[in-house]
Amino acid sequence: VQQQLQQGTEMLKNDQSWVTPQLMAALQARPDLQKAMQDPKVLEAIGLFQTDPTLAQQKYKNDPEVSKFMKEFMSLMATHFSVLGAQADSTKKPQSQGESSSKKASSAPAPPPSTSRE
Repeated sequence: VQQQLQQGTEMLKNDQSWVTPQLMAALQARPDLQKAMQDPKVLEAIGLFQTDPTLAQQKYKNDPEVSKFMKEFMSLMATHFSVLGAQADSTKKPQSQGESSSKKASSAPAPPPSTSRE
C-alpha cells in the first residue's frame, strides 16, 4: 500500500494538471492554511507524511496544530479532487454515449426493402 501511495505521490508531482486556478483560489481564500504552510513544524509533518506516513501518524497524532492543518487541508483537497473527478466524468459520458449510439446506428441492420401495394 505504501508503495502505491508513493507511486501516486510521484505521479502528482510529475503531472501538475490538478493544480488548477480553482485550487489556487480556494487556498488563497484560506489564510489559516497559508499561514500553517509556512510553519516549519507543519512543513516537516507534510514531508514525513509523504515519506513515512506511519511514523508521521505516530509522531503527530497528539499535535493539535498539525492535526487541525491536516484535517482542513485534506478536506479542501478532497473537495478539489471530487470536483475534478466529476468534471472528468461529465466530459467523458456524453462522448461515450454519443459514440455508443452512433456505433449502434451504424451496426444496426438495414431495414427491409419496402413492398408497396399500389
